[in-house]
Amino acid sequence: MRNDRSEYSVIGEAVNLASQLQEWAGAAAGCESSPRPRQPLPHRAAARGHALARGYVTSLAVRPPRRFAPHAIACKLRRSLMRGVYALLLATGCGVVKPIPDAASPPDAAIKCNDGVRAPGEVCFGSTVLTQTATVIDAQLADADDDGDLDLGFVLGDKLAVQLQQAGTFGAAITGVTRPATFLVVRDLTGDRKADFIAVGPGGPTELETLVGDGAGGQQPVYVDRTAGVSHGLAMANIDGAGPDELVQFDDAKVQVFSVSTAAVLELMGTAIASSGLTAGAAGRVDGDALADVVIAVPGGVVLQRGGVLGLGAAEPVGVTASVTALAIGDVDGDGKPDVVYATDGMIGVMRGNGAGGFTAAPTRAIPGAGKLLVLADIDGDGRADVISPNGAMLEIALGQADGSLGELHEIALPGKPDFIHADMDVNGDHAPDIVVTSGMTITILTSQP
Repeated sequence: MRNDRSEYSVIGEAVNLASQLQEWAGAAAGCESSPRPRQPLPHRAAARGHALARGYVTSLAVRPPRRFAPHAIACKLRRSLMRGVYALLLATGCGVVKPIPDAASPPDAAIKCNDGVRAPGEVCFGSTVLTQTATVIDAQLADADDDGDLDLGFVLGDKLAVQLQQAGTFGAAITGVTRPATFLVVRDLTGDRKADFIAVGPGGPTELETLVGDGAGGQQPVYVDRTAGVSHGLAMANIDGAGPDELVQFDDAKVQVFSVSTAAVLELMGTAIASSGLTAGAAGRVDGDALADVVIAVPGGVVLQRGGVLGLGAAEPVGVTASVTALAIGDVDGDGKPDVVYATDGMIGVMRGNGAGGFTAAPTRAIPGAGKLLVLADIDGDGRADVISPNGAMLEIALGQADGSLGELHEIALPGKPDFIHADMDVNGDHAPDIVVTSGMTITILTSQP
């Protein structure tokens, strides 16, 4: 039998701590030491928080703490994005209690940026624009010099380039070898904690090349393979479920999966999969095993090809027959089962995964500029993947909802129309994803500022 009395005890003590929490959280955030006047909890928020907290305590079988250490609790709460009782009592700034945003209705209070707390529904970013001397291709974050700071790797004109960061400031671009490309992978391939490059393009069939970084902005070519057609992108994913990630190359003739050795040498796994007319591809875990899978858009619709120790399996329909221009894999509804997100001309759709390779359609969302760029990241820390897509010289962010639909659009102005978008790294160390956008001769770094 569930111990309701014990649960009520936890909630009662937590709510009683709310007024003290203002002072503790203010101190933890480095705010003024003297607390501001206490703010009463809104009745509606307190009632809803009470109900949510009871469910939270019950579902996680949390036992009441033996004692409360104010400063320890403040630090724990500031580092946590837990919902229920913690979400009710999260303090913003110096002593203002923020109610829980309600997914079914407008939030009880306006979302506050720069308070140090990521909250469901919150989209807060600062912008740094780095202007270059030539057209930029596919800028990405990676530690190029093993100093613990994330740097930028990209193509500048027809050369590979690195822009080193130190304590939040990026230096001038350092150009390396001449290597025109249409897509890159920038990450450590050799295990020396210095970013290396995989480059493909331009045109096709074309060269697929690995280059090892020297930690100072230079690169050494290592291995060259070839695509079967015009490349539509590169991805790293653990297709065979063992060891380091494999490289997946999507082109309009074949999908190739390569193992990558610690010497940055590529070796084709199994047989390349026919993909005539391919327009988009993505790699990531779709079913319930430990192997990454691939989804591709070809004439006739989107298909799933499951990862295996020998490469990719046979094509299985996902349930999308429209002409698709971009694909991504992520958990949009937060149920722990990856979903497939696709873009058509001006529309984003979500196919909710059942964890076994089956899908059901969720409502679509119109994004006028939706096209070949589609990225997923949990922007507001609610455990659901959010959609990032361009619309002209704007970046559109639509937050994932529990029913698999996408919420209202949040717009971020950019210096130009995006050519590439990445949102898989944390440049400012706040444990929230930051966004890197390549537009013409600029690189825009959008750092989260909760």
